[in-house]
Amino acid sequence: MRINQSVLYFTFHFICLFFKVSAQCESLDIQMATKLIANSRFNITFMSYNTIGRNLCIKECLKYPACLSVNFDRSHLKCELVSFSSDVNHVYLLEDSRFEHIVINKTADISTDNEMSKTTVRGKCNELFHKCVLTKSVGRRCLPEGKRWSFHNIARNKTIHSSSVWSDNLPQRGPQYLIDGIRTAINHYCAATKTESQPWFAVDLQNVYQIDHVLVYTGWNNGEPCNTYQVRVGVTTTWNEMTSCGVGSQAQDETIVCKDCLLGRYVQLQLTSTDASCHIVTCEIEVVGSLI
Repeated sequence: MRINQSVLYFTFHFICLFFKVSAQCESLDIQMATKLIANSRFNITFMSYNTIGRNLCIKECLKYPACLSVNFDRSHLKCELVSFSSDVNHVYLLEDSRFEHIVINKTADISTDNEMSKTTVRGKCNELFHKCVLTKSVGRRCLPEGKRWSFHNIARNKTIHSSSVWSDNLPQRGPQYLIDGIRTAINHYCAATKTESQPWFAVDLQNVYQIDHVLVYTGWNNGEPCNTYQVRVGVTTTWNEMTSCGVGSQAQDETIVCKDCLLGRYVQLQLTSTDASCHIVTCEIEVVGSLI
């Protein structure tokens, strides 16, 4: 059977155009990703899809406020959503030849079919997005999306240590008063270290949590340079291996929001000054997060 040459020509160019457009679309979606890491998989996920392409995998992540990256298995078309960025929590990024790990740029302008409104609940990890729908019975109704875990104070009555205790280990200055639930000094029961270079308090949460923010209720204003401290989060107690959540001042109560929703078991508060005449006096430390 003889086939018209013009039909063959049209069919060939249609296929070329299709693949060219598809490649451009894929390239556009990959531009939304700040980093693509081959042969890697982040081993903590919250949702997965089967038989789905890379582009749709990225788009699914963009629907969830807390999704920061994805694992994608190109051979089996499997997509896994991750609520952490491997740029910050790299310890959980493992070598896996089946997957590629993609860190998503959540600042991209994404259009959706549904009207969305954002409500921030003090921190960043527990942002709520509300999808508004029109119902026959109650009219317009906004339903919360994106919050998967219950965020609460995970430091209460956990294990805590300090670099030292004020006045020869005076009992009412011990670090245990930082996690007793009492935010103000009662009978002078607030924790304090001795005067020393870069004193610290460290909370052992006894498990790995997603850390949203840290509340510090101060008991003393030392004056500069003794006021400024840094809060770090990590899976070990080695200061240089921990990631900074932020800085605060002993001059006031502080809410320190972790920029990247950090993963960690240990939360440490340490003065930044090396002045040996400085010490920390703090009444309570609350670590707000959720078990992963």
